[in-house]
Amino acid sequence: MPRKKKSRVNAKGRNDLTDRFVRLPHRLLQSVAYRSLSVTARCLLVELIMLDLGHNNGSLYLSLRDATDRLGLSDHHSVSAAFEELLDRGFVRCTKEAHFHIKAADQSRARCWRLTWLAAPCLRRSVTNEWQDYDPPAGSKQRKRALRGQRAIKRYYQALTSHRLPVVESTALMPNEGFSRPTPVVKTTTALRENNAIPPILVEGVSTAHTAVTTTVRPRAKWRRGRTYFPLPDDGPRLLANDN
Repeated sequence: MPRKKKSRVNAKGRNDLTDRFVRLPHRLLQSVAYRSLSVTARCLLVELIMLDLGHNNGSLYLSLRDATDRLGLSDHHSVSAAFEELLDRGFVRCTKEAHFHIKAADQSRARCWRLTWLAAPCLRRSVTNEWQDYDPPAGSKQRKRALRGQRAIKRYYQALTSHRLPVVESTALMPNEGFSRPTPVVKTTTALRENNAIPPILVEGVSTAHTAVTTTVRPRAKWRRGRTYFPLPDDGPRLLANDN
């Protein structure tokens, strides 16, 4: 297997092996012009953005045949209609027409394109954003398609702001989860089990406190001499006490 090249920082402080990406602003994706495009035209727009290197906008060469092959289609008519949609909406402009009557390699070329929401340094042209002025005709298929798409986007943002979209539960541990924090140790001179000490054994001594005894005395009970009792109701208990 070939070795993977290590990333290096160039003179401008950028990484040479950084992955490239295409740039599509949300205001463009949510616009009426983009929502009115067919699926083929949207895919073709992505293929055109892939040709932009950051400095060659206005010199994006893409022929009808190559565009058909890049989209994986076999019908040239649908791809040609997609080019017409992009031109009609104002997303692209043709800077040079196709030129095939000379078969030399340096003269034979496909049509050249410019993306209107990006600057074109090679042509010294700034951003034109012609797609912002597109208004589909009333009752047309393009207008119905754009309205359906914008309603769907509006429903999504309403559900998002009202917290109606469920959050996917994750089984991953949160940071520091599962680790108990150590409890602080209180310094004390008392022997406690928390300090790994054996507490003293408490021994109860003999108490001389007087304990009152409650009993039930039957009527007409005979008592020994020297004992008295306090009169209580006949059906209740009686409290006995010693005479001095």
